[in-house]
Amino acid sequence: LNISNFSYPKEFELPLKMGAYATMVVQLFIFGMYLKSVKFKGIDWKLFWGVNLFKFLVIPIVSYYILKSLDLDEFVYKVILLELIVPIAVMNVNLSALYDCRPQKVAFLTFSTSIFFLFFLNILFY
Repeated sequence: LNISNFSYPKEFELPLKMGAYATMVVQLFIFGMYLKSVKFKGIDWKLFWGVNLFKFLVIPIVSYYILKSLDLDEFVYKVILLELIVPIAVMNVNLSALYDCRPQKVAFLTFSTSIFFLFFLNILFY
């Protein structure tokens, strides 16, 4: 559509934005419902450490060597690395709930990677 210079009427923009904002609220509501139902005794610690170590140790190390070999500008390098280590998306909770694939575990992993990300970001870029 971009290549063919397609443009939609401006009247469609506001309803599309309203739909996008409503969808974000519903996704966060679902995330909160499943996160509330997580019990401390029910946490799979092997899965927790496996996901967080892979997300914040394996991916950064492998991507560091790949990106450094490409001779990129420092800003581009940091942007790509940041994109590779962002926390698990809330959308994963919605998909796991839709397909009944342990949504409580996915909600906890989403929350835990978000917390880890806050600390990891400070270590990585400072």
